[in-house]
Amino acid sequence: MKHLPLVGLGLLILLGILLHGSYSIPMDETIMHNLGIKAVEYIQGISPWPDDPANRYHGPLVEIIIHSTQRLLGTSEVAAMAAVRHFITYLFFVGGVVAFYFLARRQTKSDLLAMIGALFLVLSPRIFGHAFFNSRDIPFMALFTVSMLCLSIFLESKTIKSAILFGLATAAALSVRSMGVFVPLFAFILLAPRSKSDCTLLGIYGLSAALFTYLFWPLLWAGPIKHFIEAVTFSSSFAETHALYVPVWIAVTTPVLYTFLTLLGVGISLRFWKDQLLPLLWITLPLFTMIVLGAGIYNGWRHVFFLYPAVLLFTLTGLAWCLNRFNQKIVFGLVIFSSIYTAVWMGLNHPLQSTYFSVPIESFERDYWALSSRTALDAIVEADEAPIITIFATNRIALINAYAYYEDRIFLEAESDAVADYIIDFTDGQEYRSVLEPLLLTEIRSGRLTVASVYKGPLLDQKVRNIEEDKKKLTVIQSQPRAPWEYGSYSRKTD
Repeated sequence: MKHLPLVGLGLLILLGILLHGSYSIPMDETIMHNLGIKAVEYIQGISPWPDDPANRYHGPLVEIIIHSTQRLLGTSEVAAMAAVRHFITYLFFVGGVVAFYFLARRQTKSDLLAMIGALFLVLSPRIFGHAFFNSRDIPFMALFTVSMLCLSIFLESKTIKSAILFGLATAAALSVRSMGVFVPLFAFILLAPRSKSDCTLLGIYGLSAALFTYLFWPLLWAGPIKHFIEAVTFSSSFAETHALYVPVWIAVTTPVLYTFLTLLGVGISLRFWKDQLLPLLWITLPLFTMIVLGAGIYNGWRHVFFLYPAVLLFTLTGLAWCLNRFNQKIVFGLVIFSSIYTAVWMGLNHPLQSTYFSVPIESFERDYWALSSRTALDAIVEADEAPIITIFATNRIALINAYAYYEDRIFLEAESDAVADYIIDFTDGQEYRSVLEPLLLTEIRSGRLTVASVYKGPLLDQKVRNIEEDKKKLTVIQSQPRAPWEYGSYSRKTD
């Protein structure tokens, strides 16, 4: 029992080493890659800070770390750079799991419950899938959890050292997403300064957080207050979110046992709210603020992944209550069954864990990120021996994946779906179904839901191919130097 957390940490890191190379390059990775380049160039004095909102107001800390590591390792091939990016993103997730373990142990006063909580976090398919490719929301969730752990330590110890450490953690979270502003709000509410000493500690914390944020976020160097306000305002400038959007999305994409225990834990926490102030604030204040301000949350609930560790704290509260009220063997049996079932599902549906639904709902968005790109391309390669293949994809990131991972084939981007050899339809696989169902090559499924479909082009069977001539063209193309990472500028088109 004593060394079990270290064993779990080792297994978690080993899992990342084994799995990180199997994920596709997803939607939005092009934007984040370019942010890393621009941020590092700005620090070096090579170029100005980007003006486009997609890059300008996003916290760059993680992207600076990723791009600097890629340069340090000398990686230039697309696949190699993607592997570095995905592994670093996963390491942030591992750090978040560790922080959550220590936070849960402080909240529950139980090593066992803390380990179960960490296990639940890992065995949350949506979160685990995103842990390899989502370099915005997963690192922010991890750093927000670290901030909450540091806040808990600060509230207990009330030392200058803990105040500075808490300020550092706050700045790291803020330098990934501006929603990190909730951390200092939590600190002020929970500390409720009543003495000169409390005010002094809050001042030290605030100064540390401000200085480290300024250091970590180059946008602020030319006007910290002005640009920080712009960044916070930008994050709330999207379409309004319905009050039930987040709870419903979390409920239908989280294992059923977690949801049941969470609802039970929330009920218990409301009754004994003084002991649950941290998770209650963690959940309610951000959600209430986003609803009031009309902050946009879309493409699932990834923007509020940072709330999920608080959800799991309620899950553990519900679990602790069940262990005290019912036969412990039955309760632990349910936990073990749920964990095994979820782990098996994640293994069978790898690498599409991010499309998990505990309740299969046809109308909900599925593979927005186009994580099924490589699975779709594999199906085409297996079905067609032609060296040169034209494809039309409803998400162009498939072309980047084709360029990155298939050196022995040339995938050309068709001018339209009408002349493509193959059509890849992402998200729900239904857009082309009514027209091209007889030409369906394969369906890519996550559990019981279709997340993408691959169709033969309507003219493929009539197409006259010269395989030998195409092989000669392929040899010529392969002899040319492969371009470096060019996210967003894929230009290999048909003539």
